Amino acid sequence: MKREAAHAPRAQADDRRLWRAFARSVLFNVQAELVANLIRVGGVIFLARALEPRDFGLLRILIVLGAIAALIGTAGFPEAVIQRKELSGEHQTTACYLTAACAGAVAAMLFAAAPLIERLMAMGHLGAMIRLLCVPIFVEGTSAIPNAILQRALRYDALAAADIIAEGGFVAAAVALIYLGLPRLSLPGGLGARALLRGVAIWAAARFVPRGAPSLGAARELWPFAVSVLGGQTLVILSQNADYVMVGRLLGGRALGFYGMAWDLLRFIPERLYRVVGRVTLPAFSAI
Repeated sequence: MKREAAHAPRAQADDRRLWRAFARSVLFNVQAELVANLIRVGGVIFLARALEPRDFGLLRILIVLGAIAALIGTAGFPEAVIQRKELSGEHQTTACYLTAACAGAVAAMLFAAAPLIERLMAMGHLGAMIRLLCVPIFVEGTSAIPNAILQRALRYDALAAADIIAEGGFVAAAVALIYLGLPRLSLPGGLGARALLRGVAIWAAARFVPRGAPSLGAARELWPFAVSVLGGQTLVILSQNADYVMVGRLLGGRALGFYGMAWDLLRFIPERLYRVVGRVTLPAFSAI
């Protein structure tokens, strides 16, 4: 009974620290969403006046391919790192190597399949744009485990800063390419800058260096939860993006540009609410 009485105040203190960290994380997300969306909305207004709707249709397909690449490239391992109760350096190192290998394989497959995807979608210049994004996709994919480590520690101040830097990089790169006389490359270039800067910023914030070699035992311990996450995320990604692919293939890039922008406006508030609170729930509940 005395032991239980001694543990009770400590548990209450831990709960208070956790909820304070949760509240700080939500606050950081609010601040990041406010600043990032001011940059994003201002940039989109300028770009929408400078570019054509079909350019935004091509951008939407590139975003879909990026989402699929992120799904396969991480394979659920970041969530497994966040969720695991006892996380060792061996788990982190193994997950980092596995995600880096998956991200590299996905980037290589996208590079090779770019001409085929362009023909299937019947969108000119799509293949070159896909290849432009392969290196940024790889860099951002390798940052998945450092990102998970920051989330596990509820370091959403660092993640918020990475989001703001990435969004600023998107707008700056897109505007710069327009002024350089390369409007067709502005949106893919901006998307590549966003992924590259976010990946680099997360690596810098986490200061994580994998030590040693990957372990088969650690991979086996992470894999069961990673598989379940991968299955669920696959259904989500397919349900969220199948309409974009169908509209782009059947009606063309111009119609997809209008459709994508209208859908983004419709989902603007729910998406912001998710990013403010939803991103914090997995590490918070895992800590509980």
